[in-house]
Amino acid sequence: MIIIVLYDISNDKIRLKLSKYLLRIGLYRIQKSVFIGEIQAPKRKHLEQHITRLLAEEEESENSIVVVPVSEGNINALWRFGREMNMDLYLDRIQTLIL
Repeated sequence: MIIIVLYDISNDKIRLKLSKYLLRIGLYRIQKSVFIGEIQAPKRKHLEQHITRLLAEEEESENSIVVVPVSEGNINALWRFGREMNMDLYLDRIQTLIL
């Protein structure tokens, strides 16, 4: 499943923990608070639990995290402006063999 994770987190510590975790599970940062990538079912449940724990670290926060499942067709139809984004790279469609 392809997901896009967007967040608005004011707490630096929680924001850093989340971004490091998203990179560790194989997502790619496409903007400062936006990540994209493919995630398998076991990691999906773990992601949900991890986000819940992170948000529980700060009482009465205004923090928000949104996880959006995206179909292959919708990824190809994304509107992109500014910096070039190679979606094939972000979705691990490009494989390089170095000899």
